[in-house]
Amino acid sequence: MPARRHFGSVRRLPSGRYQASYWHNVTRHVAPDTFPSKSDAQRWLSNIEADINRGAWIDPGGAQMTVAELASRYRAELAMEPGASAVATLRRTAGHHRLVLLTATRDVEHSGAEVLRRVLDAEDD
Repeated sequence: MPARRHFGSVRRLPSGRYQASYWHNVTRHVAPDTFPSKSDAQRWLSNIEADINRGAWIDPGGAQMTVAELASRYRAELAMEPGASAVATLRRTAGHHRLVLLTATRDVEHSGAEVLRRVLDAEDD
């Protein structure tokens, strides 16, 4: 009997194609496409597992979020501790010194640093 996968699952669809899915961060993620063979689906799952282990995994659902939605969600998360104290400290620091926010993406408009800048510039709710 073949070894059972430890990450994700593959199922055969009535069409004869294969669908891969996995659970991560309490959410079930399904491959965006189906695969012609079970081994192709398993290879896709192996790549996803490797991305997660390397810290390079990107939430496919998160990519569908606009910057405004991300900023709103970020503000809500920062309103809770420990984020609220961190934002208060950053606002105090920004009031006395110039802050330089660095980003690790070429798409500066959609970077975490840009969202944080918008949060810090926003009026307190």
